[in-house]
Amino acid sequence: MRITLSDIRLSPDIIRRLASSEDMTPLMTNISEILLESVEQNFISQGRPTRWAATKPKTLARRIHGGTKTLIDKGASGGLLGSLAREVVKTQNGYKITVFSGKEYAAVMQFGASKGEFGTKQVTVPAHRRAGRTVREHTRRMAIPWGNIHARPFLVIQTEDMESAKAAIINFVNNLG
Repeated sequence: MRITLSDIRLSPDIIRRLASSEDMTPLMTNISEILLESVEQNFISQGRPTRWAATKPKTLARRIHGGTKTLIDKGASGGLLGSLAREVVKTQNGYKITVFSGKEYAAVMQFGASKGEFGTKQVTVPAHRRAGRTVREHTRRMAIPWGNIHARPFLVIQTEDMESAKAAIINFVNNLG
């Protein structure tokens, strides 16, 4: 996702005054915090403006820790919410704010995936009991992912957050002196 000053709809005067600022690091840090809080709120609300697809009862039953919040509750890999981070980088062309998750499955959660979209993998199934009978250890090919995964877009900036960013910019410009 890319947001520019034109997305925030600032007046030409504010843009001119902002461009004359020598160090926008405090402003960019403030805006990055607004964006991070927005993404965190997406988790807490379980999707905004549209709620995410509910976690299937079978998946909830497998959770040892008993959590019910999608992408928040910590399982074997932790939760996406706890992995969120932000960074502000000054580049030759200005500043760049990034809000991201370092989890390898974050893109799948953001965009979803179809069963088998990432190919197959040969797995060893350990010996187990099924319907009162013993099944020997064996190998089989397994689709990755093994089922369809609904998109749960968490990197979504809401209109009210854009307004907060606009207010932060105006406040910064008014305090330039």
